[in-house]
Amino acid sequence: MNVLLLGSGGREHALAIAINKSKSLDKLYCAPGNTGTEKLCMNVSLDIYSDELYDFCEKKQISLVVIGPEQPLVDGISDKLREKGIKVFGPNKNAAMIEGDKSFSKALMKKYGIPTARFEVFTKRTHSIALNYLKSTTYPLVVKASGLAAGKGVTICENFDSAKKTLKDTLKMKYLGNQELQWLLKNSSLVKKHLFLLFQTVRILSHFQPHKITKEHWMAIKEKIPVEWEHMLRLNLLILNFWMK
Repeated sequence: MNVLLLGSGGREHALAIAINKSKSLDKLYCAPGNTGTEKLCMNVSLDIYSDELYDFCEKKQISLVVIGPEQPLVDGISDKLREKGIKVFGPNKNAAMIEGDKSFSKALMKKYGIPTARFEVFTKRTHSIALNYLKSTTYPLVVKASGLAAGKGVTICENFDSAKKTLKDTLKMKYLGNQELQWLLKNSSLVKKHLFLLFQTVRILSHFQPHKITKEHWMAIKEKIPVEWEHMLRLNLLILNFWMK
């Protein structure tokens, strides 16, 4: 089968390595890819927001499209591909909102009793209320731009002055684009973040670990993922039993 991988980061490099291990793979393409994926597949330049994407899939007889980045998923690329009868590894637009809008995902977890850190959401209109909250809350505190921010929207603040400055700095975030700015303020749980990409067979396709906090914080982190993750992921299987060999 021929597979098209969308994305250009380290995540897509890891995915390309994993996909290449499949005996069912005939040809792997990556759009746009990077120097790492170039050694594993054929990098191609495509406008994924136009018919060029669908024409390429038809011409190259693509059996599966794997979408790595969050933005195309939030934009509904997977929905459009499925409408064309093309199989996709990636959530639809509605499900992608869990990653694309952290305020939405935190509210969802609160509604259905999924364990999550205590949080509050503020906007530019409620900036003064946010400052009052920062004066009375406990630290460390995580300040997060609610929308997608290219991995740059999270700051762990140790005190009020740091949190106040972070709110001010986020107003200048160019990578937030035209989205309405929302601040998600939550108590820091300082745990390791492991990401798993799963098929419905619950076989791990890829596993990676982003590092976004300081070395000092890592020293205080336990070696194992908290048991609460089992409930948060709402799986019938204990994810901790699945590790990359």
